Amino acid sequence: MKPYRARLKENGLKNTPRREAILSLFAEAKKHLTPEELWIRLKKRFSRCGLPSVYRNLESLAACGLLTRIQQFDR
Repeated sequence: MKPYRARLKENGLKNTPRREAILSLFAEAKKHLTPEELWIRLKKRFSRCGLPSVYRNLESLAACGLLTRIQQFDR
């Protein structure tokens, strides 16, 4: 997690428990996760975790290059 913490700091972001949990969940899953899937898993760790908060954190993590956004379109 040290490289992630350094990247957050470089981009003026705090290393919060939720951001660290999001990065850990992606590392454990070794696959893409939807915001909703993340939210369900995060609610188990953080009783007060809203879906908008998950989206904001994902945007921040993508903006500093720690995550890559994948958009899916249903046919």
